[in-house]
Amino acid sequence: RRVMNKKESNILNIMQCIAVLLVVAGHSIETPSPSLFWQYVHKFIYSFHMPLFMLLSGYLFFHSRYSNFLDHIKKKASRLLVPYVIISSLFFLPRVLLNNFNSVKVQFSCSAFLNNLIYPWDNVITQFWFLPTLFLLFLIAPILKYSNNSIVDACCLIVGVLVHCYSLFSDIKIFNITGVLFYMVYFILGYMIAKYKAVLQRFVYYNYQTLIIIAVLNTAYLILESNDAIKFLLSLVNSYFVMLTAIFYVNKEYKFLDFCNGYYYHIYLLSWLPLKIVIILGYKILHINSEFLYLIEFIAGVFIPLKLKAVTNLLLRK
Repeated sequence: RRVMNKKESNILNIMQCIAVLLVVAGHSIETPSPSLFWQYVHKFIYSFHMPLFMLLSGYLFFHSRYSNFLDHIKKKASRLLVPYVIISSLFFLPRVLLNNFNSVKVQFSCSAFLNNLIYPWDNVITQFWFLPTLFLLFLIAPILKYSNNSIVDACCLIVGVLVHCYSLFSDIKIFNITGVLFYMVYFILGYMIAKYKAVLQRFVYYNYQTLIIIAVLNTAYLILESNDAIKFLLSLVNSYFVMLTAIFYVNKEYKFLDFCNGYYYHIYLLSWLPLKIVIILGYKILHINSEFLYLIEFIAGVFIPLKLKAVTNLLLRK
């Protein structure tokens, strides 16, 4: 296992910052807009922001250290499942009380509460589907560390691609098993990128030709209908673009994203709350239809969680 140097660690941190800012931006403009521009922005963000998170998770897992499998699972459960269960439980009743402001109603019953935890896409905080999904990926991820053969690695990756592109096992909703299998390829790919970085880094280019190709591919995607294979390739291309952006940022020694550095998980866990408040006040109560609310949602979704980071630290036992 190769140890990350400081520059590589900084690049990964900036990529995580960009990823979480994209998540907040995507959630900020989910309210339907008649503007074609905002529809395209939303479609662009959703073409790769979660695959990017999975790639980064796989990459970081390659560098992870744990004494044994049980220790590994305990750490991931503490970081992913504990916040999932606690926050979902705390806000189950408030979500029921706010049914009048939500298109999807939540019943006040024990079965609804259990479904909220067992079926991540039925969770009262929809974006939390990611937490148990990533936990299950970490549960099976140690298998990757047993492979010292490039042929076995290639076979794992090919299986992941086939499961993803052909939507195999697409109806297992419990614990979002379908999502685990769908995103598995990105996790594996992130792990492989870290493992074979010495070989792959010679293909990393930051030039105008690369940016033009990325722009053309995205324009085609936004305008034309695409199948799962094209979407998969585009998610990789746009994740590559984020990596180039992070490399450029670190090389230029920029600092404007430093406010987010180290706190991207805090933003992810608590961004839904200010977003929900702005949506209820702005759209539901005051009936404001201005797209200016997108900006307000984004600012609130990023900076309020930073103000509440002490709460998140308590959940993460820091």
